[in-house]
Amino acid sequence: MKIPSFSYASGKNRNIEIDPNIGLAGVISTKNIYYVNDEMYADKFSLKISKLVLREIGFQNQLLNRDIKFNVSDYVKYGFYPQIFGQRVCFKSRIY
Repeated sequence: MKIPSFSYASGKNRNIEIDPNIGLAGVISTKNIYYVNDEMYADKFSLKISKLVLREIGFQNQLLNRDIKFNVSDYVKYGFYPQIFGQRVCFKSRIY
């Protein structure tokens, strides 16, 4: 399974000649790597996205919710990060 990733890069000390997520790696085997920044990086691997897309429920579901482990719709619409579903979904109950 390929896990998607995104980063928020800010600050003036960033080198825009290298990929913001991968750095100087020559070859990688991954997909769905995104970054949010006002600058455009000379990257080979990461795709630039806008800050607005992070508030879209559809994008967050595509990025995180392949196995339906995150509660996206109840949190993203209010500007919060998606939350992992509680004990009923992720963990089996234990008998003590």
